[in-house]
Amino acid sequence: MHKLLLLMALSILSVKSYAAICPDGSEPLKSISADGTYFVFNCSEPVSTADASSPRSNKLLPDKLKEIKVVKDWEPIADWESVKKYARLVPIPEWRNETFKCFERIKNVNPYPNKDSHTGWYSCQSYLHAVSSYNPQRLGDILLSWASASKDPMTVVPFEHPAHMAAGYDIPSTIGTFAQFYAFWYDEIEYTPEERQRVDAYMTRKLMEQKFAPIGRNYKGPFNNCDINDINSVLNEQTGQGNCGNIRMKVAVGEIMLGFRLENQTLLDKGHDDMYVVHAFINEDGININHASRGGNTLNYSWEYTYYSSLLAEIYDSVGYDYLEHTLPRGAKVHEYLSFNYRFLKDFKLTAQWAKYDIGSLWLPYSQIKNLSQEKYQKTPNGRQAYSWKDGDKEFVKAHTKFVKRYMPELYNFDVKNYMGSNFNDSPNFGVHPYMLHIVNNLLEENSNTSKFEAMLQKELDEKKRIEDEKKKEKKRVDAEKYQERLEVEKERLRVEAEKYQERLEVEKERLRVEAEIEAESCKTTPLNGEYEARWIRDHWRDIGEWEFVGSEPLILDQCEGQFEGIKQFDPRPTPAVRKKLIVKYQTNGDISIKGDLNLYDIDDIRYTELYGNINDGEISGIWGVRNRLKIELVKK
Repeated sequence: MHKLLLLMALSILSVKSYAAICPDGSEPLKSISADGTYFVFNCSEPVSTADASSPRSNKLLPDKLKEIKVVKDWEPIADWESVKKYARLVPIPEWRNETFKCFERIKNVNPYPNKDSHTGWYSCQSYLHAVSSYNPQRLGDILLSWASASKDPMTVVPFEHPAHMAAGYDIPSTIGTFAQFYAFWYDEIEYTPEERQRVDAYMTRKLMEQKFAPIGRNYKGPFNNCDINDINSVLNEQTGQGNCGNIRMKVAVGEIMLGFRLENQTLLDKGHDDMYVVHAFINEDGININHASRGGNTLNYSWEYTYYSSLLAEIYDSVGYDYLEHTLPRGAKVHEYLSFNYRFLKDFKLTAQWAKYDIGSLWLPYSQIKNLSQEKYQKTPNGRQAYSWKDGDKEFVKAHTKFVKRYMPELYNFDVKNYMGSNFNDSPNFGVHPYMLHIVNNLLEENSNTSKFEAMLQKELDEKKRIEDEKKKEKKRVDAEKYQERLEVEKERLRVEAEKYQERLEVEKERLRVEAEIEAESCKTTPLNGEYEARWIRDHWRDIGEWEFVGSEPLILDQCEGQFEGIKQFDPRPTPAVRKKLIVKYQTNGDISIKGDLNLYDIDDIRYTELYGNINDGEISGIWGVRNRLKIELVKK
């Protein structure tokens, strides 16, 4: 049912789109693609990719883009605040600037791009595209510096110079992508009227002077060998593939965008003429033979340059032309070209018959990857640079949102605006990301899509939180049950221990009772009972250990308790009343203790004192106060 609805939607769209025209003037035959997601338009001639050249490939269609005219006050977007707000979301690769000091590097064209500094040049070109979207004036200052120089720094040296290969590629490429950026951010760059005129004239001249001579060092052919009538001509090593393709494409899109901005029909027409050359090497099946032949880089080149199709779709939409339905010189439509490249991302071997030529890719021949599975290819260093494979279709959708909404709407199923996982958020090969235009020209829809997925995400988060809360609640319940079980076990253990303790306590009480009875009985009959003479002797610490007799009195011991007579007055102390109150306890084995308050010297200087000894030894002793020794000698009467 889903596929049926999709086909119905596509049928409606096909009625609204431009009708395809076959080389013989007949109407094309419409059929459904193999995966059922889009329509394929074929003419009556058999279509085959067994050979790059077919009867249909050799017949070039006229360029309908040449019919497009400049418009007054052209403006690619309506809401600049929204585009600046979006630009702030894009991550900036600051490591590029930290490594190469990009602003001065490009502004001063120093070092001049050569084989040793080529990497730094295009890395900085990529960085400046990105960072200048935050502040367009930065790139604007570079353009003004070039335009104001007494000697133009962006000039390629003569062909025989060894730097020509790198500079011949880098300099026109940078002119092209910076022209794209300048045309887009034109009103956001502040110049005086004289400065504006100077930069406009400079950029126009630089674009118009690009004739795309081949840049190979060993090139020996005529001045321009981009033979658009022979699609296989780019398979010749003597052909300037960069100037038949990538360099020319960057310059062409710069010419088209700046042509619209400056209302310069001549510049716009040159852009269309230059781009027609590039498109002449896209066969009737939407395969760019120039890119397909790039050996192990076949996917890298093919995929990255598809960004221009969506960028141009947004540009042409601003002047009322449906570029996605535009027919390329050999019969393929732009949307068919993008459809092929989507399939190509899923199967990198679709260009094998051309990739084997290794044109411009001797450092990575196709033989190194041709026998790999798709999964293993994606894990190679070159494969990892080509696409954000882990994100599935997201990078493709971000690059081609307009195309996806129309031809593959089932892929438009995530928050496109906030997805920043693409390998090409910034690139040296295009000055403006197509989504930069798409979002501001479709702001309500894109924000609605974002809101939808934010709501879905919030719902997922809420559901996840609900599940987590349920898990926590269940865990608390289980933990409470386990705790209660442990508590009951502990209570039972304590109860059993308490019972055992109580039993031991009763046994101990009974033992003590029995021992007390025995002791009490023994106390009645012990031979220790009787009257003793108690002789009190003290040793004042100041007397350096000399004992002093202070008095004697009777001590009556009866049934393990005793009492001093407490009648005589000792000289000088303790007093009788104090002695009489002393608590005397003894055991049948003879151990005896005397405890109580004593005033050993002054009548009011009473201190608690404990004395211990054994009756059988005849002596009880202890300390009074701090250091005063005291003993009582016992003699039984």
